[in-house]
Amino acid sequence: MTDKHSHPEKHRRDGDVVTVVDTVVVVATKVPEVVVFISDGVPVSTMTEEVNYDPVSMPGLVASSSSSSTSSSAAGADGGDNVGGGGQQQYHSTTMIQPTTTSTTPVANTASAAGNTNPAAVQTTLITSATKATTPAPVVVASSKSSAASAESSGGSTSGGSGMGFTYDPFLTAGGDKTQAQINTDFEAIKNQNDYQFSYVRTYKGDPATAFVLKAARANGWQLMAGISDITPAAISSEVAAIASAVAANDNDWSSIKMIAVGNEEVGQKNQAASVVLAAVSSAKSSMSAYPAYTGGVQTVDTVDAITKNPSLCDDNGGACTVNCHPFFDPNTDCSEAGSFITNQIELVKKALKNPNQQIIITETGWPWDAATNGQAVAGTTQQSKALQAIQAENLPGVVLFSPYNTPWNPVGSQNWGFVTADGATQGNCPSGYGGGY
Repeated sequence: MTDKHSHPEKHRRDGDVVTVVDTVVVVATKVPEVVVFISDGVPVSTMTEEVNYDPVSMPGLVASSSSSSTSSSAAGADGGDNVGGGGQQQYHSTTMIQPTTTSTTPVANTASAAGNTNPAAVQTTLITSATKATTPAPVVVASSKSSAASAESSGGSTSGGSGMGFTYDPFLTAGGDKTQAQINTDFEAIKNQNDYQFSYVRTYKGDPATAFVLKAARANGWQLMAGISDITPAAISSEVAAIASAVAANDNDWSSIKMIAVGNEEVGQKNQAASVVLAAVSSAKSSMSAYPAYTGGVQTVDTVDAITKNPSLCDDNGGACTVNCHPFFDPNTDCSEAGSFITNQIELVKKALKNPNQQIIITETGWPWDAATNGQAVAGTTQQSKALQAIQAENLPGVVLFSPYNTPWNPVGSQNWGFVTADGATQGNCPSGYGGGY
């Protein structure tokens, strides 16, 4: 990056236009004026002419610093050097003066319409069929930062998204997978749950239903955290193929896959050796090498206890450390402390990792509305609501809520965690049903 103070003064001469650049601000002696011709309130044509810049008569033309704009600065618009390197000085109108004529038709992006390659400095004149009004109109200079923020607020997919996801099982308890229509119904109810701004959905197995889940997720602006449930070599290859098939069925858009999780609590709950799990992750990465368009992470998910005792599960995986953390299973934590409990557990994980700055994503957490009391941890709809609010209040960089809907196939105590009530009656009842009598 060029040192901002390495060029204390520069002069350029281009015909009769002189631009002076100092270490503080770049002010052009002339600015382009976009003339918009309007007939019956409709813009019909534009032209551009240069006018002398007068800070007295053009008080609304002020400088602002932007590091995200791709437009050239006033001094470098014609290919000359830019001063500073770290932040260009841009010019835009910030004062809206109402026209004196009856025409108030807004003209969007007049700089682009006129072919002006530098929308940072522009004076706009509206000419109607009845009269000529010289009204300086504000020019909105879009930035990548504001566009990303807008996409996040609307639930759209961005590189970081909101950082909040939810778990989902696309199968029926009697066997078989849900249809596309059933998954769409389930996701629509989740989307309408205005308490959360989700950006991705987590599944646990790569199978034919993955394509349905991915299609429904993309329709709602969500990514997919795809799971591999069986960590034997042959099964890994099969589940990776199912994930790849799902992507191929959805415009071959690998950017819609947020990450791939190999196994779930293999060490903490299934008593696998860490070395076996790491070999499975390596196998999955090898299978994924056939799909170079995928640039996300491939890692395993385990409990806080398993990772603090086996930090190699996260060390050197080239991505985030993915951890399941359930405050309800700690008898000394009540619902109001659910968020702070998770934050404290994250700190324990950081201390165990080779790189304490490695990103940690909580890939499962929640609170049941119906389960046996566990010390200070009490289940209930009120307690669930308080716990989820406490978790959100921590502003964690990544957290996946378990689960929008009840999971009756799980062991007692882990079944009734659903926080979306789609039918207005049963807490956590899945709107598309479960099959098999549920």
